[in-house]
Amino acid sequence: MAAKPVILQNKACTATYTTRGGALVDFRLQPGGINPLQFRHREKSKGSKEVFFNGHFVCLGNWGDPSAGEATRGHVKHGDFNRLQWLSSQKERQALLSAYSTLEGLYMERNVALDENAAVLQVTETVQNLHTVGRLYNLVQHPTIAAPFLDGETIVDCNATKGFDYAFPQFSENICKTWPCANAFDGETINLSSPDRAYSSVFSFLVNPADEWGWVTAYSPAQQTLLGYVWRRSDYPWISHWLHFEGELIRYRGLEFGTTGLHKPINEIWGKGLVSLLGESTCRFIDTGDTHHRSYLSFLHPLPKGFQGVKQVEVKDNVLVLTEKNTDHTIKISHQFKTKYAIQQ
Repeated sequence: MAAKPVILQNKACTATYTTRGGALVDFRLQPGGINPLQFRHREKSKGSKEVFFNGHFVCLGNWGDPSAGEATRGHVKHGDFNRLQWLSSQKERQALLSAYSTLEGLYMERNVALDENAAVLQVTETVQNLHTVGRLYNLVQHPTIAAPFLDGETIVDCNATKGFDYAFPQFSENICKTWPCANAFDGETINLSSPDRAYSSVFSFLVNPADEWGWVTAYSPAQQTLLGYVWRRSDYPWISHWLHFEGELIRYRGLEFGTTGLHKPINEIWGKGLVSLLGESTCRFIDTGDTHHRSYLSFLHPLPKGFQGVKQVEVKDNVLVLTEKNTDHTIKISHQFKTKYAIQQ
């Protein structure tokens, strides 16, 4: 019998985590809201093992495929944690989820708290190395939006600067472009805020080095709903955008943020001398017994048709201040969480 999901509720929203894979599979406004995270996808990983991704999941260990040797030992795309049964407990608007991967030698513990009144989640995650040796690893948050929230009119914004298309076989600064545009491998440019043509790929950008906080938002005019994430740049210095089209229609879109912008096995990152890119690290080292802590906020907010997108997100004491593009109109989202949480790298 399948384990029961973890459901957190207040008057503003409902958030649902599955314990198989530990993903946030449903996050919606109440009453009558839709779930932006309706992404469900199965595929064969290297080594012919099937993997299943849904909603907002974590890529822990590696982002992308494992190395050839790792695949023969059972490792899969985006790490082992999406296949694991997570332990869970909850009390009112708080939940604790945890999982240990013997393959990765890593333990993850996730504390989730839902605001008393607002559609705001605070997620704090701890990664501990329980192996007998230190290792390189990556952690990428992989929230993925799909229809009916995602369509050709959905507007995505973030505080990115320079970025590139991962389809290029070799990296150079010549392939980079400044957000919201990107140089695609097919020789054309693409506007990633509101894609102006069908092109499937992964585009990785630096979070603005001048900012303390990183953020990404997606606004659906059809659903009159905004989904957003905010985190410390020191936790996650990269924002990546996965676009998946089928024909001329966009089917999935990843609003990813993490410790790397390289969708590659760790051995390739190391072997090709890419542990630093554009002045930013592309993987992290965790010694045996060490613990790393990272946190982020996730939020939903209703907005009317005609909203033009997000120009800026400011993090103030218990308030997120969003500035609209072109109008400079501000939207304030109050919440109960302290944003000056401790960071351990």
